[in-house]
Amino acid sequence: MKGIGKILSYLKGYKKYAVLNVFGNTLSILFGVFSISMLIPFLFVLFPSKDSLDKQIIFTSKPVFHFSGTWLSDISKYYMQILSNEYGIQYVLILLCVCFVLIMLFKNAFRYLAAYNMATIRNGVIKDLRNEIYDKILILPLSYYSAERKGDIMARMTNDLTEIEWSVMQSLEMITVNPLNILVIIVTLIFLSPQLTLLAIFLLPVTGFLIAKVGGTLRKS
Repeated sequence: MKGIGKILSYLKGYKKYAVLNVFGNTLSILFGVFSISMLIPFLFVLFPSKDSLDKQIIFTSKPVFHFSGTWLSDISKYYMQILSNEYGIQYVLILLCVCFVLIMLFKNAFRYLAAYNMATIRNGVIKDLRNEIYDKILILPLSYYSAERKGDIMARMTNDLTEIEWSVMQSLEMITVNPLNILVIIVTLIFLSPQLTLLAIFLLPVTGFLIAKVGGTLRKS
């Protein structure tokens, strides 16, 4: 842990890029959730109810907001109903496809922004480590090079730093991405259906136990 903490101390000079990385990941996750929510009006257009086939008005007024998936479904049906009655069902379907493409475009654009800034952090930290090792090598006495093998010194400057780059630095991105992802998904699930979310959380330890059991058996084999 002490070594990891020392490596993390090199991030102080890259706070701006770290903030941009978190910002990009957050918006990418949010647009990913929006892309999933687009399925509600999309399915409503593809598989309309019997009332909408007869072009009857289901909602006489705009649904009042309440924190649930029912409201999201109702407000989607409300606007789809208005647009389909005014412009036709084909126009609504094209509009939904365009919105879905735009949402996915923004999702991938912000994901690229996050990856771009993480690459700057990763390469910057490795550059700082290489410079520090190089400065250290220059001041070491000649007796050190007589006692140590040259291959070990070269491995410290090349292979070991590459391992840090692809293990520790990539883990840093997962530390920021995974908690955000879990938080947004849990909030979305609670919004859609609190009962199913509680059931999924209740079954999660059981699933984890079974996976650990099967994984242990496979490792022994």
